Amino acid sequence: MSSKPDTRTARASDHGERSTIAKARAIAAPHDSALTLDNLTALVAPIHGLAVSMYLPTHRGGPDARQDHILLKNLIAQASAQAPEVESQLQAMTGLAAVPAFWAHPAEGLVLLGDHGGVRRYWVPEPMPEIAIVGRTRHIKPLLPLLAGDGSFYVLELHQGGVRLHQGSRFGLREIPLHVVPASASELGHNSGDRRDVEGRTASHGGGGTIWFGGAHEEGTKERAERYFRVVDTAVLEQLHGGNSPLVLAGLEWLIPLYLQANRYPHLIDHGVPIDTAALEVHELHRRAWSIVRPTFAQRQRQTEERHAALRGTGRSAEILADVLVLAAAGRVESLLIANDRDHWGTCSGDMSQVVQHASRQAGDEELINLAAVTALRMGAQVFAVPAAGIGGDDVTAVLRY
Repeated sequence: MSSKPDTRTARASDHGERSTIAKARAIAAPHDSALTLDNLTALVAPIHGLAVSMYLPTHRGGPDARQDHILLKNLIAQASAQAPEVESQLQAMTGLAAVPAFWAHPAEGLVLLGDHGGVRRYWVPEPMPEIAIVGRTRHIKPLLPLLAGDGSFYVLELHQGGVRLHQGSRFGLREIPLHVVPASASELGHNSGDRRDVEGRTASHGGGGTIWFGGAHEEGTKERAERYFRVVDTAVLEQLHGGNSPLVLAGLEWLIPLYLQANRYPHLIDHGVPIDTAALEVHELHRRAWSIVRPTFAQRQRQTEERHAALRGTGRSAEILADVLVLAAAGRVESLLIANDRDHWGTCSGDMSQVVQHASRQAGDEELINLAAVTALRMGAQVFAVPAAGIGGDDVTAVLRY
């Protein structure tokens, strides 16, 4: 006697699978972000329970791209073998990977960082090593070389239709609101007696190509621009609230020097991007602004490396990994250089006072160089990842605050 397949069971199983994937997507979706030094603060924050850190190289398209999904599945299996209790995080990663659009990306590498709060994903422009690590801290060491010579900067567009403020990194720009700025100079009035309340507005390009000032040679144009830029400058100072990130101007050539005169932000770069940004794609604006700020960030890393070399052996430095862990936890590390191509496995007590290193990775081990970097970043230190050949010793070197 033959039996028919139970379609109700099949439908229930299919519904359960779809429900699991949908739940996994919901867990992961809110945590997509741009990769900058600024959001390292969130990545190094203490977590409850265990974190899953996953890295893999990816392909931009073609037949090889299909292998990326298989590689991710293999890494998820490796993480599951390390700690079955992180299954909810791994389900979230599986749910992301099940969406075909997830793999449509212009990137060379993928980073997935999961914890009790969900999963963060970062598409990065360079291939990542194949890594699956479960531990008490997020494994952020492979990210640090990407951020070498990088940092947060800002771009202020000066356009005839309004202004826009962008926050930038090595990887791109994102627009951020600039409050307490009128949408156009006309809202200030054309004479000093007109003091209409424009507080609470947000700067934008405005609708229909609204003109701020008129043409460059029209009567009163310069005076209106100068008045408007003083208001914009006040809003920029409030938005950046005492930071030290570089600010780049981008806009019509005749507007840039007028804004320079009104500016009070101390980290404004005095040469900008002289172009009509209304006709410029955002990726091109980023490329031009990044070419201006990149030397500033590269110089900071060179100065740090020179300082480490000068202070080695003076009592203001530490080169033994166990010592660096203790000093980092005490907040004594000012800056830290770590080897980006070496791993040191072992265990460490919560206060870092007891460190046991192993010749090879054992169950329950932490990667101790990563732990030193995370701990130093939590305490406000600068951390740079460089090849081990430039460090020597225990593959770390710290300059101490005292």
